[in-house]
Amino acid sequence: VGQALHVALGSKAGCCRMAWAEAHSGAAKVLCVMDLSNRPGFCCDLRWHGQQEEMAEDVSVEMLHHCFESFVINAQMTVHLVQVLPAQHDKEASAMELAMAGAEAMGAALKQCVLIDPRRAGVTAS
Repeated sequence: VGQALHVALGSKAGCCRMAWAEAHSGAAKVLCVMDLSNRPGFCCDLRWHGQQEEMAEDVSVEMLHHCFESFVINAQMTVHLVQVLPAQHDKEASAMELAMAGAEAMGAALKQCVLIDPRRAGVTAS
């Protein structure tokens, strides 16, 4: 999927290229910062094991991280996923809630990144 996105975006000429977005799912709040840079990098501080889970429905918790990382690397983008930690009295987010919030935040950031910026006049950002 990441490779298909990379090919579909082509040179990214005129795209905004950089964006950020937040999303919530249950107890999870995730911030995504994205750059369609052609320099792949993935940084993630999501607390996947906050509830000591091995599985998120029928997917291992380790695979959730791997799915995000593989998508980012194959799409040739730089992405930072940051968990906005709850107040001390709030419950810890589940791995599934983190995955849902992370995917939603990435989708919202990607939507902003691919918007055409009229100031760029079709030029590919450096």
